[in-house]
Amino acid sequence: MDPMTDPITSAGQPSQGSAVTQWPVSVASTEDESVDEIIEPLTSLPQVPVTEHAAVFTYMHDGLLADLDAGAD
Repeated sequence: MDPMTDPITSAGQPSQGSAVTQWPVSVASTEDESVDEIIEPLTSLPQVPVTEHAAVFTYMHDGLLADLDAGAD
């Protein structure tokens, strides 16, 4: 088995012939409303083309960084 190409189950084990990945329906609350809003795009990531994933992660990174900077008063 090649760990770089074989699908992994939610338990972290290689699946047996299935390329379907389970994705959480919702993101667990961080108990910080602004952070929860920033990471909300994770719930729709499976519907986003892979070529656009970097933009989603960049958006979240920049938002989290700005949120940290705003709280650094």
